[in-house]
Amino acid sequence: MFLSTSVVYGQKDSVVYLSKSEVLILANKIQLLQDSSLYKSSVINAQAKLLTTYEQRALVYEEQVQNRQKTIDLVNKQNEELQKQVEYLRPKWYDDNRLWFGAGVLTTVIVFIATR
Repeated sequence: MFLSTSVVYGQKDSVVYLSKSEVLILANKIQLLQDSSLYKSSVINAQAKLLTTYEQRALVYEEQVQNRQKTIDLVNKQNEELQKQVEYLRPKWYDDNRLWFGAGVLTTVIVFIATR
């Protein structure tokens, strides 16, 4: 078809004749369109692969966020348990203000009696 000097396109009663140079121009345009189509197909395939990679990364990041949240929750729970343990282990008998006041009064009375 491309080697012939003319090409016939028919539509009912009309016939169009093309010269050899016109056929070469059309052939070049067709080749350019095919190359462009192949290039665009390869770009689309590359973008599809990237999209798949990004989706996989998003799943990994989501899992990491969930694991971090679980870790935060566990650390907070451990902190609460340690606070309870500190409260339980803290001796409360000497933290009483009345006890310290009584000890001060008693000391003053003993010193007063001893020096008399």
